[in-house]
Amino acid sequence: MARPASSPRRLALACAGLLLSAAVAASAATPHPTPATARVSPFTGHWVADLKGDGKQFSFDLDLLARGDTLTGTVEGSFTDQLFPVTRGRVRGNTITFQALGLWTGALSGGDLKLVRELDGGKKQNMTAHRKPAS
Repeated sequence: MARPASSPRRLALACAGLLLSAAVAASAATPHPTPATARVSPFTGHWVADLKGDGKQFSFDLDLLARGDTLTGTVEGSFTDQLFPVTRGRVRGNTITFQALGLWTGALSGGDLKLVRELDGGKKQNMTAHRKPAS
């Protein structure tokens, strides 16, 4: 018995299947950014800021993670063992804002992070944070 000739529809489906297979193979061969190769925000990392004033000295450890325009992390003051979560964290270009023990704003200046912490009563505290060396 003779085999029926291929219809135009079957030929079109076969071609579409081949094109789809080629597209999937090409996509698998194209490198995609991975966490190891993705660009890390300059705000991401461990920072230490010293604050002197009113006859007292404190330090703050900031552990920040910036992803896109969102900033998360924790803040710990030398006056407590408690970690305070970063909330409402935003990244806008070279500046950040977040809440944790007050309202913080900051901007990169060279390798440092210039910070202003505003307390509930409106008092503002200026400090400079430096990257904490890896331990």
